[in-house]
Amino acid sequence: MKPENAAYALEHVKPWKGALQRLLGREQAADDRLLLVLLVTQGLGAFLMVMNHRFGGALLLLYLLPATALLYPFWEVDPERGPLAEYAVLSEFLRNVAIMGGVIGFMITTDQVPLKVKRKHLHPDLHQHRD
Repeated sequence: MKPENAAYALEHVKPWKGALQRLLGREQAADDRLLLVLLVTQGLGAFLMVMNHRFGGALLLLYLLPATALLYPFWEVDPERGPLAEYAVLSEFLRNVAIMGGVIGFMITTDQVPLKVKRKHLHPDLHQHRD
C-alpha cells in the first residue's frame, strides 16, 4: 500500500474509531447510536439473509444505503489529491452499489423457504428413518 493511500484510509477511519471509543466509554453521542444501529442492522440482516428471509435483504439495504453515502463520498474528494484518490473512493462506492444490486436480486428471487426445509423436500430418502 502506498503511503498516501494509507494516510487517506486513516483519515477516514478516525471518525469511526472515535465514535467507537465514545460508544465503549461513558460518552454516547448521536453518531455513536447511529453506528450501533448500523452494526446491528448489518449483523441481523446478514443472519436473516443466510436463513433465506427477504427481510434480511431489506435490513442489509437499510445498512448499505447510509453506510455507502457516509463512507465513500466520491463527490467530496479534493481534486488536488489527484485522480487516483477520486478513483479509489469511486470504486469503493460502486462496489457497494453492486452489492446493493445483488441484495435486491436476492430479495426478488428468494422463495423464503428455510434451507433446512428445502433439503428435506429435495432428498426425502436421506431423511427417512431406517430401522
